[in-house]
Amino acid sequence: MPRAPRVRDGDAGAAPVSGLRRAWLSRSKEAAVQQLPASATPADRAKLRSAVERELRGHGPDDPAAEIQDIVATMVSETVGALEHAERQVRLAERKAELIAMSHLALELLLEGCPAFLVGTAGSRQRTQIAGML
Repeated sequence: MPRAPRVRDGDAGAAPVSGLRRAWLSRSKEAAVQQLPASATPADRAKLRSAVERELRGHGPDDPAAEIQDIVATMVSETVGALEHAERQVRLAERKAELIAMSHLALELLLEGCPAFLVGTAGSRQRTQIAGML
């Protein structure tokens, strides 16, 4: 007969967290979030809080402040870099769509200037095929 699956308690085996450490960790996370740009989404802020907590799990309020600040600054820098990269990708995609539309317009204008025996007359099957290939 199969055994029933074991259900784990989320806090079982974890070291108890003191109120002092929890307050220090909260201050560190909020200091990191304050450095994000206003355009950051709630999901971005939550990811940064989680990343800071994960990076500081081996540290405590008694550790050197400069070391903690360096860790937090690194996490903020990585998050801001990712946000800027995503914004840049969106701008590039928008620009690409604009350039493609402009190029189609330019090719249509060029076709109008070509002799009809090469590209067909406007609306003809030959012109439609050429425009479709472009």
